[in-house]
Amino acid sequence: AAAAAAATVAAGEAASPEEQLWSFAFLFAAASATLRLHGLLASAAVEAARGAEEDGAARQWASGYLTVDFRDMVAEANSLLDVCVESSVSPEVPLGARLTSLAGLYTSTLGHVVLHSDARAGEGGCDLGQRLLRAARLVPPRVLIVAGSDSGGGAGIQADMKACAALGAFSTTAIAALTAQNSQGVQAIFPIPIDFVQQQMRSVLEDLGTDVVKTGMLATSEIVSAVAASLRAGCSEGERWRRCLVLDPVMVSTSGHVLLHEDAVASIKQELFPQATIITPNLPETQLLLAGRPIRSIEDMEQAARDLCKMGPAWVLVKGGHLKQMQGDAAAEATGGAAVEGEEAVDVLCEGSSGRCEHFRSKLIKTTHTHGTGCTLASSIAALLAIGHSVPDAVREAKAYVSGAIVASAHLALGSGPQGAMNHSWRTVQW
Repeated sequence: AAAAAAATVAAGEAASPEEQLWSFAFLFAAASATLRLHGLLASAAVEAARGAEEDGAARQWASGYLTVDFRDMVAEANSLLDVCVESSVSPEVPLGARLTSLAGLYTSTLGHVVLHSDARAGEGGCDLGQRLLRAARLVPPRVLIVAGSDSGGGAGIQADMKACAALGAFSTTAIAALTAQNSQGVQAIFPIPIDFVQQQMRSVLEDLGTDVVKTGMLATSEIVSAVAASLRAGCSEGERWRRCLVLDPVMVSTSGHVLLHEDAVASIKQELFPQATIITPNLPETQLLLAGRPIRSIEDMEQAARDLCKMGPAWVLVKGGHLKQMQGDAAAEATGGAAVEGEEAVDVLCEGSSGRCEHFRSKLIKTTHTHGTGCTLASSIAALLAIGHSVPDAVREAKAYVSGAIVASAHLALGSGPQGAMNHSWRTVQW
């Protein structure tokens, strides 16, 4: 019922604010009823499980619904209808602000239901929860990007925002570093004061919120620590259940520039990896994270991904675009690692809890217009996670988008240097 009501709200673009408000009322009524029903079923399950073993399935299922947290959530849901009625008769309260507040409360309620359902539904649970999210979403998919700015527009925050827009997510930003760069390379890096990085994050999280945080170039260990602290502090209960962190450990750019101070590597592993849903290192970065261990084969990439998962991330995507270079292939060395037409790049995705690996293959295109591919891939994954895709599906769709951008940009006349930008708008505009 909640999903159906949400679909009605989403489809009713011409509906008045008052009509939207009462559509929300139906949504909240359905959510409240769902929560109360779960509570009653849990009580019944506890009765049925009396005398059963402590780790019995019925007792485990019931325990999640008999917590103070769940009772508080039910009470909050029961208050939503009152808030709707109050809003409809209180002209002094701006309706837009009230609708935003209601959307946040509904998201919190929906999150609790999905979280408990997924925890008890086995392998199919996550997919069910994500489908429910897509049907019942009340706010746009949101991605907070914490990264550096690229004055040339090919990578960094600029590439992140273009990718999010192309894939249908609303992006907000906290700029962690400024760079002076173009197609010739990086000329200078200027870190943003730490307190201002945190202020940017607070401004976004306290008002707009986010579904996914994507981090890119963080430059120094102090900025890494500040971002990690802000992520822990700036996550409301209404978002905690669903927020993802996509971490692109920007240490070495695709073109070979070192972008992270040496002492920041340990900070990233210690403070951000445990919070990460997925990390997306390229092969030079993977080697740095693993103390210089050589990686020369797909098998090496798989083992590296498993070892990185042990450091905390739920998923690891090791990107294989540099593999020929790592193997010492003569053609790759002669072209600085540029792809040879017809070859394949293989990326390895590893799920931490099982250690299972999946390969994603894409044809290598001979072009210098690959500047910002790492930023674009990570932000594409973030956008797709915000929309509601599973991690493997988000990686697959993001790879397809980036591959299409590289193909569309192969002969782009933009810049005279070896680091050409991509056409992020390739699906709608051809240059």
